[in-house]
Amino acid sequence: MRTELDPEVIEVIEDIEAEGLPEWSAMSVASARRLEDEVFSGDDTPEVAFVRNLAIPGPECELPIRMYRHGTDPDDSAPVLVYYHGGGWVLGTLDSIDGVCRRLARRGECVVVSVDYRLAPEHPF
Repeated sequence: MRTELDPEVIEVIEDIEAEGLPEWSAMSVASARRLEDEVFSGDDTPEVAFVRNLAIPGPECELPIRMYRHGTDPDDSAPVLVYYHGGGWVLGTLDSIDGVCRRLARRGECVVVSVDYRLAPEHPF
């Protein structure tokens, strides 16, 4: 199957495998979350004009969101990218993908709205 993947994706997969990390599926949820925090804690966090933590109404509770803006004038219109972190509905937080969202805002010259959501197994869907 790897021959069907983009060469850059193959390189990323090989880099991850070279780290010798355990398979996510073989780990407990708590262990996988700790490992994810360790893996992403050193992620590059480029400067953006502003970052704002907000909350939006959800069906049962408020959902945390984080907004990133590259431009300095809040009255300037800009495209908006809504970002939902990966993690198979079990892993991921606003903090774990902070660097990714900052890079997207800078490179895309846009506003990035990162949405956090309740994770399984504590909150099955």
